[in-house]
Amino acid sequence: MDTVKGLFGYVVLAVCLLLAYQGYQNTSDPNATESLAKAVVCDVDSQCVLKSDRPKEIRSDVLGRYYDWKTTVGPVEVTCRRTLWFFGEWACTSAKPVPASL
Repeated sequence: MDTVKGLFGYVVLAVCLLLAYQGYQNTSDPNATESLAKAVVCDVDSQCVLKSDRPKEIRSDVLGRYYDWKTTVGPVEVTCRRTLWFFGEWACTSAKPVPASL
């Protein structure tokens, strides 16, 4: 019984280390998915045209990367996430931010 508990502890530790490493990988090098974000930035409006080649702001966390672009229809935020939270290919979606209420 103690052997099973010890083995289970090592499996949990290995899973935690793997997820921590993948979370780190998701936050590092957001420039790697910038071209994917740029490709979908104007999906929000057919009149949209990019005002610059680079995003105004880049943020990342363990689950995704976020790009703020200046466009002719206003600011557009693109969110890039992996298909399976920590694993898989990157996929990006764009959305116009909701203006803050006063």
